[in-house]
Amino acid sequence: MNTKIPQYPILIVDDEEIMRDGLVEPLSAAGYDVRGVASAEEALIAFREKKYNILITDLRLPGMTGVELISKVFETRSDVVALVMTAYGTVESAVSAMKLGAFDYITKPFSFDAVRVFIQKMAEKLDLIFENERLKLELKGRYSFSNIIGKSKKMQEMFELIEKVSSSSATVIIYGESGTGKELIASAIHYNSARANKPYIKLNCAALPESLLESELFGYEKGAFTGALTRKIGKFEAAEGGTIFLDEIGDIAPEIQVKLLRVLQEREFTRVGGIDPIKIDVRIICATNANLQKKVAENKFREDLYYRLNVIPFFLPPLRERKEDIPLLVNHFIAKFNKENGKDFKNAASDVLKLFMECPWPGNIRQLENTIERIVVLNSGDVINYKMVPLDFLAEVSKTSPGVYQAFNNAEVIMQAQPVSASADSECSAPGTCSRLNSKEPSDENAAAEAGNSDYFQAPVMASVEEIEKLHIANVLKKSNYNISKASRILNIDRKTLYMKMEKYGLERKN
Repeated sequence: MNTKIPQYPILIVDDEEIMRDGLVEPLSAAGYDVRGVASAEEALIAFREKKYNILITDLRLPGMTGVELISKVFETRSDVVALVMTAYGTVESAVSAMKLGAFDYITKPFSFDAVRVFIQKMAEKLDLIFENERLKLELKGRYSFSNIIGKSKKMQEMFELIEKVSSSSATVIIYGESGTGKELIASAIHYNSARANKPYIKLNCAALPESLLESELFGYEKGAFTGALTRKIGKFEAAEGGTIFLDEIGDIAPEIQVKLLRVLQEREFTRVGGIDPIKIDVRIICATNANLQKKVAENKFREDLYYRLNVIPFFLPPLRERKEDIPLLVNHFIAKFNKENGKDFKNAASDVLKLFMECPWPGNIRQLENTIERIVVLNSGDVINYKMVPLDFLAEVSKTSPGVYQAFNNAEVIMQAQPVSASADSECSAPGTCSRLNSKEPSDENAAAEAGNSDYFQAPVMASVEEIEKLHIANVLKKSNYNISKASRILNIDRKTLYMKMEKYGLERKN
């Protein structure tokens, strides 16, 4: 039998020496790490001496029975899988052992190959157990306080509140703009609580229509509606003993608000189409970017539900109100995306960091993270410099904060793109103040031809993303002598996309 030998230690428990040795000897000869003992008491001593993961025990043992042994082992060990050996007449007791958590039972007499098949299956289950534990530890590490970046006073206050709240089961609601990290805070609360090893279920309430949201939250009974062919367990039931995170809670319909209020008040709910109430022990964490008090005043959100949810409120500050945290966040994201993409960036240049510090970041931390990821993925080097800053990001900054963008230009931080000839328009004499592109579209015919001797241009303060993209592509095409393969590599786009953009902007080569 060609079976991979699991590395998990095996303990055989049987008071009959012939049966015990009949398993231990061939398993040991086949390469398994195995030991045999004659009683449950000896087995418990063996478990203290060595970390066995597979237990194969007879039901009928002198003194403590096999069922009692399994119960004792499972009290302190979650990484043990048990197989029960039983005679035909004691199958009922074997089923009792399975109710305690035994993997399966095998009826005597049995073949050696049958035992090896069971061992293989138990090893596969252990693989899943350990992988699950590894993922839980990884998640707990990812959502530890050390991974919530911030030295600002507001974030230090947030850390203190998370620490206080995590030890309780109180309902939490997190307020904040999109991209501020509400889900990260919710996860940190769960993974630093006593419920960390229990389920953590997340649901975006705004992502589902009302009819689907109810069945997702509370489940449904078979036949509750057309298409309900089987019973479905809802998110609340799946989160039993753990935490449920409801994002965008301010968008739920009034009918769902009533049902959610009942969960908060009675700690019970009824499945769609069901009759019997189901009791639950679930911690509720909610998040919203809406002003719930305003919604209450407008009769769009139930006042009683608002007060039930608003037990412990968190108010996450937008990134523009905690700018002292930006350098830390930039370095954190550089390290994160270095690891994911095999890059070696150390930091961002001071002029780039200054631009990041002054940017209003309407998309908050998510926008900053996406910007750093894009830079790291598309570039290589030790330091993020001004040439690597995405052109569309600079164009966005020029619209939201033209003063910041102009200062960036005046400091001779200029973007690599098509140069604009100052002689072509007298209004372009001052760096960063060219009005030529603000007043009209650049000529499709002359975009590439107007290049000066410089590889850079002083970007117009109010240029659109398309205008800057067009000039940049035109410059790259010219510098690569319209070599499409080379230009596409420089631009980090494929040839098909480049051809589409050339056609869009009228950038075909003129002979």
